[in-house]
Amino acid sequence: MRTAATGAQAPKLASSFAGSLAVSGGDLSFTYANGMFTPALVAADADLSFPSAPTVTVTTGGALAAGDYALVEGKTLTGLVAEDCTLVHDVGHGMKAKLVRTNTSLVLRVIPSGITVIFR
Repeated sequence: MRTAATGAQAPKLASSFAGSLAVSGGDLSFTYANGMFTPALVAADADLSFPSAPTVTVTTGGALAAGDYALVEGKTLTGLVAEDCTLVHDVGHGMKAKLVRTNTSLVLRVIPSGITVIFR
């Protein structure tokens, strides 16, 4: 099993990585550039484990379009509960962001804030 003290120290994982990675502490930080978030923690066949309730910091440097953006993907994710994480972000520009956990991934969901009114 590979270990990393923080998410930033995690090795760059190829999508073919099939081992185990344990992040033993610290926060997870992601920066959006060139259409993706880095450093990517993406390994479809890997077992990834995290400390409970990490702070997830997302830096975009500008507005993001509405949609889902994968931050962490793996065969299994242990200890990474979206509701327990603290999200720090700068998506701004009339958008809201939240973390959503699926069976195999943690995604940043960006949605417009406010209400849409349609007149006919």
